[in-house]
Amino acid sequence: MTINFENNTIEMTKTEAKLAGKVGSEKFRQLKELRADFPGFKIVVKSTPKSKDHLKGLTVAYMKTYIEAHDNEEKSIMKEFHQLRGLDENGKPIELAFVASYGELKMWFLDQYPEIENLNSTVNNIIARSKKSREAKRQAAKQAA
Repeated sequence: MTINFENNTIEMTKTEAKLAGKVGSEKFRQLKELRADFPGFKIVVKSTPKSKDHLKGLTVAYMKTYIEAHDNEEKSIMKEFHQLRGLDENGKPIELAFVASYGELKMWFLDQYPEIENLNSTVNNIIARSKKSREAKRQAAKQAA
């Protein structure tokens, strides 16, 4: 829990609020003490932002296409890709083969092609700059009005 003196609020996460709702719990006692210490403060439940998948468009199909375009002459990266997917050298499913999860496949792919993460961060920086610029223009328009 956090005391926000600017807004006169006691801020807590959803998890803390749930725990504080159990009478006699440690969070319940903590909230009770804070309310006694700051009687005029409002209690606010803040939601924690979900972590963003910065490589959301990185699909298995994209990985395959990228590997096809950037593989070495021996096609060794595509062979590993097929092994991780439980496929034979022709891309046909192998019965009872171990298949890596999407997260494992993504980790392996980004290890093979680290430039993908750099491309993504460049795009994110451009978008962030554009958002800041638009917000500044909105604020300027509000002040002018």
